[in-house]
Amino acid sequence: MAYKAANFLLIFIVASILIGSFPALAGIKNDYRGIVKIRLNEPSDFNVSTSSYSDMVFYSLIYENFFYLSQKGDIYSNLFEDYRYNATEKKLVLNLKRRLKFSDGTPIQAMHIVKSLERFLNTNSAEAKRLKKYTRQMLQKENQITVLLNFDYPDIINLMTRPQLVVLSDSQGVFSGPFQPSKWVKNKQMLLKGNPHYSAGIPYFEQIQVDFENYYYPDIFLAKPGIETEGKHREFRSNVYQNYYISFPKGEV
Repeated sequence: MAYKAANFLLIFIVASILIGSFPALAGIKNDYRGIVKIRLNEPSDFNVSTSSYSDMVFYSLIYENFFYLSQKGDIYSNLFEDYRYNATEKKLVLNLKRRLKFSDGTPIQAMHIVKSLERFLNTNSAEAKRLKKYTRQMLQKENQITVLLNFDYPDIINLMTRPQLVVLSDSQGVFSGPFQPSKWVKNKQMLLKGNPHYSAGIPYFEQIQVDFENYYYPDIFLAKPGIETEGKHREFRSNVYQNYYISFPKGEV
C-alpha cells in the first residue's frame, strides 16, 4: 500500500507540474503578471494614423481590429460571432457578439461598428479608397450590421482585415483593444495596462512599457532577414508571428 501511495503522489506532482507549464491542459489561461518593454516612436495622440510602422504597432495594442488573418491565412474576428456574404443581393451581413465592452465598461454596439467603418472609409489611405469603392450603404439593427455593395465582390471581407480598420468609442480615452494607457510621460515612456473587458479575454501580461527615448532609427522596418537597405539599421529575428497589426493580401506573399 505504501508503494502505491508513493506512486500516486509522484503522479500527482508530475501532473501538477505539467498543468502549470501547459495551462491548456487545465483549460485555464495563465496570468503572467509581468511587464513587457518595447521601444516605439512616440505618437502625437490616440487618433489612429498610418504615418509609420511604429504607430501601427502602438495603435494595435489599444484598439481592436474588425478582422485578423491567422498565420495560415484564415480570417477570424473577436467581434463578430458570424458573417456571411450574399452574392445575389450584393450585401455583407455581420452579426456582432453580445456583451462586448469598451475599456470603461460601456457596451460595444452596432452603431460603433458603423461609425468606425465610416471613419475609416473617409480617410485618405489606399486601402480605405478601395473599400469605399465597393461600399454603397451601411445599415444597423440591434446587433446586426449590413453592408450593401455597389458591385458583387465575394472577397469584401478581405478588405476589412486592414490594420487601420479598428473599433472606436464615442468618447476620448476609451479603447477597444487588449490594453489601455494608464500613464504617459511625454518624450520618455507610456505604460499600458490590460483591458479587463477585452473581447478576446484579459491579456496575459499585466502591463506594457513603451519607451520613447531617442534611439538610432527607432522606427520598425519589416523585411526578410538579410535584405539590403539604404542607411544604418540593426537586424533582429522576432521568431514569433504577430497578427495584431499586420495583414497580408490574398495570394502569394
